[in-house]
Amino acid sequence: MRGDETSFVVFGYFDFKELEHLYSIRAPSYLILDLVGEDGDVEITSWEGEIDLRTEDGDIDLVDIRAPTTRLSAEDGDLTVERLIGRLTVTAEDADVRITDCTLSDARIRLEDGDATLLRCEGSGQFDLADGTVALERFRPDGVRIRTEDGDVDLDLLPSPTMDVTVRTGDGDVTIDLAPGSSTRFTIDTRDGAIRLDAPQATDVSRRESRLSGRLGAGEGELRVESGDGRVTLRHSE
Repeated sequence: MRGDETSFVVFGYFDFKELEHLYSIRAPSYLILDLVGEDGDVEITSWEGEIDLRTEDGDIDLVDIRAPTTRLSAEDGDLTVERLIGRLTVTAEDADVRITDCTLSDARIRLEDGDATLLRCEGSGQFDLADGTVALERFRPDGVRIRTEDGDVDLDLLPSPTMDVTVRTGDGDVTIDLAPGSSTRFTIDTRDGAIRLDAPQATDVSRRESRLSGRLGAGEGELRVESGDGRVTLRHSE
């Protein structure tokens, strides 16, 4: 039932008197989609119009989204987004978020309890987690802001001439791997935790008390880390 001219919204399975129901909608993909769900999974595929989706209990799966703006809100359920281009906002109370192969113009991810994992993405965004881990794998960053109260931050960053990354953590370790060809200035501050630098090519390195700063390559980008309680590791190799 999938074609080029129309797209599909699938509301997941609802149990009622031991019967299982599946609700599906076929509509032109350019329409504005405004959905409210209570109990059930939602799948949206090949959509180009603006999306505003709010659920209480259920997983959300988005695939091949070309919407200018996508807003997702969930109380309890995991969210998966694949091959999205555009602006993405996610607000969730108890959910893990996995985003793959996306180009993000302005991502806003806010989680009360859950992890955020991005794989092979690029762009800009803000991540605000109360209790959870942020992992960006093979990510090409523009402007990225990450704040966690209790959770680790793992960044695997590709070179970007417009790299501007800030990480602030309350309680958790921070590990940053910069790919060959990276060019950025870096500053790391920690109140209670060790700082480890594994970057033989770094220049202008300065250490004093709980601060480390330096430069990689021509120093075109900016990388800042502020850690409350946790170990910070910065690695770079050519």
